[in-house]
Amino acid sequence: GKIRTRPERLFLYRLTEKLGFASPRHLLAELTSKEVAGWMAYYQVEAEIREREDAEQRVERRSRTARWK
Repeated sequence: GKIRTRPERLFLYRLTEKLGFASPRHLLAELTSKEVAGWMAYYQVEAEIREREDAEQRVERRSRTARWK
């Protein structure tokens, strides 16, 4: 469906759920496009931070494993 091919729609559904709106239509009636763009930026930064933390944890685990060998 459209949700799989349009990541911005998936984002709107996730944000709708997170903020407790009944539907994306209700969300978009309340938030400005600038606010939605701000939430998109926030989620992007959060994803980048998680990726970096995950990579750091993998390196640390490999380091610990190498010390025990």
